[in-house]
Amino acid sequence: VPLLYSYVLQTQIHSNECNNAILYPVCVKMSIHSYKCKGCIEKDMAHYPRLKNLREDRDLTQAEVGKILNKSQQGYNHIETGRAELKIEDLIRLCEFYDLSADYLIGLIKTPKSYKDSE
Repeated sequence: VPLLYSYVLQTQIHSNECNNAILYPVCVKMSIHSYKCKGCIEKDMAHYPRLKNLREDRDLTQAEVGKILNKSQQGYNHIETGRAELKIEDLIRLCEFYDLSADYLIGLIKTPKSYKDSE
């Protein structure tokens, strides 16, 4: 699909979703994947909002939580914002650290539950 045609097609599809006319290219692995407005890009970046809320509620920095996961502050930021995958071993460490279930941490359930209750 030619780039210009793709942009027009994506603009029409996206405009029907949120009526925002200013779109930005969304790149995946160095190629343009789609076009989205700034608001939708920011919404997508809040991939794990509960992780951010838990960290902030406990007055922790991204660097401190990153250290628990053996990651840099930037590495943890990428998990929190959805730019990097949350690996299962990291999810387990976070469950143990926060004493919360994986279902709660990733937003599948609304009520906090200890990860120990699942044993």
